[in-house]
Amino acid sequence: PEDPGSRMVTAYDDALAFLFPRVTTIKFGLDTTRALLAAVGDPHAIIPVIHVGGTNGKGSVAALCHSVLATAGYRTGLYTSPHLVSFCELFQINGQHITQADVVRLVEKLRPLLSESPARPATSTRTGPGSARPRAPSSSTTTCA
Repeated sequence: PEDPGSRMVTAYDDALAFLFPRVTTIKFGLDTTRALLAAVGDPHAIIPVIHVGGTNGKGSVAALCHSVLATAGYRTGLYTSPHLVSFCELFQINGQHITQADVVRLVEKLRPLLSESPARPATSTRTGPGSARPRAPSSSTTTCA
């Protein structure tokens, strides 16, 4: 058996262990995403978002949009994927990466909304027509409020 003192498990490690199977599993369609968004109040319907997609240049375009909006005085959020070292690199608010404490707080807030099955929310919603096409494994999104 492993020595319990050989590795300190933190709330952050636990949050990532809970989160990763749910964000790295491919599930076609938008049912899960729609249900989770509905459960947290449909924030996408009230927060302006620029979603940058495509094959190349997403990070650069998103960083440019983020910079222009921040310079114009908007409060901005930036999501880019994949991360290089820390999961916290994925998310920025006003140019600052979120903290490990933010990750723990947000995972704990969402944990009750998710069932034991990876990538499946405990709540249900209407099924949209058709299914979504698979998307590239990386994306960039800039939000402003």
